[in-house]
Amino acid sequence: MNVSMLFNKFIDDTKNTSIVAGIGLLLLLWSYVGPGKYMFGSSIGKISGILVLFYAGYVCFSTTSTLTAQIPNIYSDPYMQVERNNIIFSYIFGISLILVGLYSLKILLF
Repeated sequence: MNVSMLFNKFIDDTKNTSIVAGIGLLLLLWSYVGPGKYMFGSSIGKISGILVLFYAGYVCFSTTSTLTAQIPNIYSDPYMQVERNNIIFSYIFGISLILVGLYSLKILLF
């Protein structure tokens, strides 16, 4: 596969990960501020949202690591600046998802 096909697959995977992360954040938001009778129990909704965020973070790291392994010169090639920036921001996005999930778990448990 050439670089553009690999990068387009990465973009599609990142789009799907963002949708899943949005669903997880919506679950968390709904369980914190929404009425409890519509959210099948407040703590179950929070746990579901946290698990979805952890899953989205894992998928984000997995797809980014796969792309980095398939294009080994992505950090050294000066013509791949767009791809390199997307990979860096994807790692930041994954870390953010994990941190939001950990913070929500801390609030739920303590």
